[in-house]
Amino acid sequence: MQSLVEKANLKFFELIDYIKLRHNLIAVAFAILAFIIYTTMGIGGLGAGIFLAFFPLAYIYPKIFFILLIASKQVINGMYDIRFLGNVNILWVIGAFVPLFIISYLLINKIDISKSPYFGIIFLFVIEVIAGAIVTIITQTRYTLDEIYSLLRLLNGITCYFFIPLLFKTEEDIKLYSKIWILGATFPLLIGVYQIFTGRLHFQTYGELQRIAGIYHDVSAIYFPVIIFVLMILFNEERFKGYISNWLFYLILGCASFLSYRTYSKMGAITLAVVLFLFSAFNKNRRRLISIFTAVIVILIFFTKTSGVYKRIQRDIEVRKKFGDAVMFTGRVGLWQELWARYQNYTPTQKIIGIRSLAWEHNDFFRALLDYGILGLVLHLTIYVLLFKRLLLSFIFEKNKFYKNLYFIAFLSLVSFVLISFGLTPTYYTDFQWFFWGLWGIALTQIKMREQREKLILK
Repeated sequence: MQSLVEKANLKFFELIDYIKLRHNLIAVAFAILAFIIYTTMGIGGLGAGIFLAFFPLAYIYPKIFFILLIASKQVINGMYDIRFLGNVNILWVIGAFVPLFIISYLLINKIDISKSPYFGIIFLFVIEVIAGAIVTIITQTRYTLDEIYSLLRLLNGITCYFFIPLLFKTEEDIKLYSKIWILGATFPLLIGVYQIFTGRLHFQTYGELQRIAGIYHDVSAIYFPVIIFVLMILFNEERFKGYISNWLFYLILGCASFLSYRTYSKMGAITLAVVLFLFSAFNKNRRRLISIFTAVIVILIFFTKTSGVYKRIQRDIEVRKKFGDAVMFTGRVGLWQELWARYQNYTPTQKIIGIRSLAWEHNDFFRALLDYGILGLVLHLTIYVLLFKRLLLSFIFEKNKFYKNLYFIAFLSLVSFVLISFGLTPTYYTDFQWFFWGLWGIALTQIKMREQREKLILK
């Protein structure tokens, strides 16, 4: 005789099978909706129509859908101020759709992710964030939508950590993944080159400096793709063999570095320098040339008086002498002091599980403390520490050249993400979370699979 729990489980999976059999009909319905929007609305409708027209691919061919989405996302990001259906932004639609689609896809296809690397700690972190959001919504009704947006932003990365490795499993798949991101990141880089040489599009003025932003709302939309582009070029560095290819490799790195520099972002420049330095330290084939290249980049960006980054640092030093430590790092220190004071005024419950801060923190760890509380921050940092340790040790002991390189680039991407988190909030940028969390998921899944194979061989 079946227990009540067994009957409930049976009914649940019957419902899942029912949905699964009909998800093609759902996809067709969305395609029809896309056609209606496309034919009845303006350019905003065009953006929504193009996205929704690809919606059937998400359920029927998820791998193709994500390839197209990643490759085109940097183009779509330029539509950040276009609205449709009243005040809906196409970027909001995508940012909400991706995690919700992944969760529904995993449920519909009965995919068990509980055996994924570090599932327990990540799941616990998500539960803590959800619990904090629920308490916030109940006690602070004005934060309801902000809590939902915050949760969806976070889930854009975490769901991709579990889902992307299901799509990109083999060596060829992983190489394809890197090429897609190179292709996607190329668009904002070309926009940056165009802007520098023509003086057109969107410049951000900082004193006497004009920072390139292309068609985007912020300079980070240029230097984030630069970091991704550089990481993926370094991942594929063995493809640049021969005299001409060698020069092309350094020319590409030089152009990307110059574009990062022209954003005049200190965090962007520091992150780029650290990535190149670590790569030169561990790459035997290019150690000497990359070391020289990195040294030249660092000198030109940080120690040349005509450098925009140097001028920004000098200005910060001068302003600090006049107005004190609070204006350090373009006023971030003063902002962090205010945020710390705000946290001190939290109730005991809020200190533990957080409350939506509604502030632009310019520090992802402060954001985690304010939004998720001390418990959320500890879990947040624990995940990074575990990933850091596992990737580094796997890189050191791995003998296969391809996987050794994969683990190292994933490790560099984690270093990049953490560095940027000190000056910005990268968890607000959905597509960059797809890249970083997706790459970590791929690397750690491969580590676990290879360890399991080795154990079977030993048996």
